[in-house]
Amino acid sequence: FMQDTESATKRTYGPIIKTTGIVALIFTLFLGVTIFVLYNLASNELKRSRIAEEKLKASEELYRSIYHNTPAMLHSINRECRLINVSSFWLEMTGYTRNEVLGRKLTDFFSPESKHRAETQILPDFFEGPGINRDIPYQLIKKDGGTLDILLSCYGIRDENGRINRTLAVSVDI
Repeated sequence: FMQDTESATKRTYGPIIKTTGIVALIFTLFLGVTIFVLYNLASNELKRSRIAEEKLKASEELYRSIYHNTPAMLHSINRECRLINVSSFWLEMTGYTRNEVLGRKLTDFFSPESKHRAETQILPDFFEGPGINRDIPYQLIKKDGGTLDILLSCYGIRDENGRINRTLAVSVDI
């Protein structure tokens, strides 16, 4: 009777165990191939991302170099009218260092008349309007107390909501 039970068990469970083993092997192979494919896709995406980041960094460095080394008085302000960037030529013409100007209001460097007009009329209209000004006359006060009569032209750089959040401006010594 025991042999019959063993034989019946082998006949019943043998094919199930054999089939389960084959299914487990196929599933394991499928899982391995899937992981390999996903790993390669992720690896390629990381490479593309790294290359894009390197290109962006090189582009930013080129922009920064052009901005700082162009023989023009360039500056950028934020919505609070604080200087966030100035060109080396701007510093050369005014006599200040970068540390002395960054973070300060642009109008801190204007004559009282220019400051009043900028803060009460020109800048509010600029930030709420079309975001472009051309040849606005101002008077800059240099570090040594001298003055520079300039014409300032600028345009606004907008955020994703269309709101001007910074400027790029060029001043010409007249």
